[in-house]
Amino acid sequence: MNWMSRLEESDKRLNHKILSTSRSGVEGITKTETSARSPEKNVLKPFVFNSTHGPDLRIPADCHPKYKWWAGGQSIAETLLEINAPKTVWLNHVDPTLNKRGWNLMAKHF
Repeated sequence: MNWMSRLEESDKRLNHKILSTSRSGVEGITKTETSARSPEKNVLKPFVFNSTHGPDLRIPADCHPKYKWWAGGQSIAETLLEINAPKTVWLNHVDPTLNKRGWNLMAKHF
């Protein structure tokens, strides 16, 4: 098993743990996470995870290819808009100097 396969397997286990933990109502889990599974084909969607450093975007390895910006999918800004991410997550992931379209999407959203 190569490193990429191990990383994807680890990500799947973490996503399963997050989803099962969120169903039990543990603090720190956002409502977005509990609805992270898409109704079509039971596939994970990106979600906002409340870590100790604040809310952050999580894109699972086994999510729909349209969310994988690194593999030619939609932009991070479009994903953040779709999952209704809070402004702090936008500010962490959308740089106004590099991504004017994403910044304009954020400005319209808030």
